Amino acid sequence: MDIVESIADRRIREARAAGLFDNLAGRGQPIADIDQERPPGWWADRLVERERLKLQ
Repeated sequence: MDIVESIADRRIREARAAGLFDNLAGRGQPIADIDQERPPGWWADRLVERERLKLQ
């Protein structure tokens, strides 16, 4: 797993150096509903709904 972690760490480090994490929307803001419990698969439901809205 060290190889995978090394690749991910390197890419994050390079992105930071390139400024790709500067000016992100919501930076410094709390994650909405982070303390809310969700049923299994909630993220899939949200993804499907978001994609449906794109098609309209």
